[in-house]
Amino acid sequence: MDKVIVITWVSCSGKTTLQEELSRRWYESPINFTTRSPRSGNCSSIDEDWDYNSKEFEEYIFLNKSNFLKKLRNWDFLEHVQYWWNWYWISKFLPNWKVVLILDPIGRNQVLRYFSDIWVEVVTYYLEISKKVQDERLQQRKLDEKQVISRKKDFERFSPTNKCRRLNWTVAVKELADIIENA
Repeated sequence: MDKVIVITWVSCSGKTTLQEELSRRWYESPINFTTRSPRSGNCSSIDEDWDYNSKEFEEYIFLNKSNFLKKLRNWDFLEHVQYWWNWYWISKFLPNWKVVLILDPIGRNQVLRYFSDIWVEVVTYYLEISKKVQDERLQQRKLDEKQVISRKKDFERFSPTNKCRRLNWTVAVKELADIIENA
């Protein structure tokens, strides 16, 4: 594995949009799992015997919490975190080239600890957005009021560290991907 790029920050900061642009540039993404409900356009269920290395899952594999607990006991995850009442985790089976991970700051810290003993370059970026932009994006997701209020608290819960490179989201996504590729 040449390089692991970690993109982190608060809910609705544009992490997945940037990951999609990097994927078009040959960065690969690991398999992401969650216990949250699928959003519009997401695959809603999987066969328990499915090949998890399949590229058919573009964003997440959705499991219920009972199945998550079984997998957690039997699998070795790169990281896992509970975020707004749902679990999110990444398989340790990473692609072998340039990898981009989308993580909240807690998951980011787990990944940094995991790779601290391995000779792999890990570069972390956080996407700086305003509370106003986050509010607009939260409204587009059609979340209930409780979820919106909870996610707005991300700005109070998380703060970037000195090991994160700041990306200003006012720049076009292709330019942000250029910055990452040329770093």
